[in-house]
Amino acid sequence: MTGIVLGEKMLRAVYQVNFPQYLVRLLLFGLQGLFLLCAITLVISANYNTSFATVIVSAVCWGMPVILRMFLMGMSAIFIYATPLFLVMHGCLDDVYGAGGIVLCISLLTGIICTVVGFLKYKTKEA
Repeated sequence: MTGIVLGEKMLRAVYQVNFPQYLVRLLLFGLQGLFLLCAITLVISANYNTSFATVIVSAVCWGMPVILRMFLMGMSAIFIYATPLFLVMHGCLDDVYGAGGIVLCISLLTGIICTVVGFLKYKTKEA
């Protein structure tokens, strides 16, 4: 990769990285997005009794970062990029390439917390 791409009739520099490293990052972010989406759906499903309400609230939680990204800038973008929607977008991977570790840590921590809370909620529902 040359490190320079032609976008919107202007040249801009991007991070130079070889293809296997980029592919590993892309797959890692995609798998983390899938894990986080499942964890969020689990905790939402544990709190609602009907599947319809679970689907609606999960869809809102999945799509809300797009609206938040339009209005919020700065450091909040790192938290927005740690949502399942932006983790699977490979174009956003280039935007947060320098802060990819922070984004993965935030999403991993959120996923673990949601999984534990959902598991505990289902465990108390079953008893």
